[in-house]
Amino acid sequence: MNIIYQSAEFLTSFIEIFLLYNVYRILFQKNRRFYVKWIDLLVAFIGTILMQVCNATEIFSYFTMILFVLYTSITAKILYKIGYVVIFSLSCFYLLCVGCIDFLTFTL
Repeated sequence: MNIIYQSAEFLTSFIEIFLLYNVYRILFQKNRRFYVKWIDLLVAFIGTILMQVCNATEIFSYFTMILFVLYTSITAKILYKIGYVVIFSLSCFYLLCVGCIDFLTFTL
């Protein structure tokens, strides 16, 4: 049962991170530094592994969210020629939306 839970958690984390990189790609496609088809998948996969390791420690409950915002902002800054404030605010807004959707599904 634990393997199924960990697999589902890994898959949902990957989908959340990959969706954020797709939002970046849609909004900032003209400002892309270089385009490789699989780079978004690779960055999302590495971010998912990082989030799973961070969730496994459970020392700080909000550390995962801070790390998520910083990781996605820094990697998006590397991929796109956009200001860090714009990328950081979009990442924070995305995390807020995902958190609201999670809260709504938990209350249902």
